[in-house]
Amino acid sequence: MDRYAGLFLEGQTAVMGADISFADHVRIVDASETRRGGWAGRQGQCWGITTPSITGVRVIGGTEGDLAFNIHFDEDTVPDAWFHPDLVEYVDRAAGTDMTVGDLHVVRDSAGDRHPAQDVGPR
Repeated sequence: MDRYAGLFLEGQTAVMGADISFADHVRIVDASETRRGGWAGRQGQCWGITTPSITGVRVIGGTEGDLAFNIHFDEDTVPDAWFHPDLVEYVDRAAGTDMTVGDLHVVRDSAGDRHPAQDVGPR
């Protein structure tokens, strides 16, 4: 297991049955609620995982299961939003994604594991 996983809220989703982790590339499912918001079929990146009953975030698709993913979209035409797991499809582990927490700088590989940035060469 990735030794940096705890810094990025990893593992919580596996316990709850989802296969999406922090920083994964994802696609939003085509459903009535995602079409209304303009998100259907768009790809984005998972920037957060939460328990809606504790945080009170508004979740597209409802709060059944008490898990939601915050998806960031690079396009300016749609806002980032929290989605029910049923509306989010895994695309890939976003290899090459840089992450920094405090003084720790890591880069994600194709398996989703993180390595100190100096171990993977120049950016």
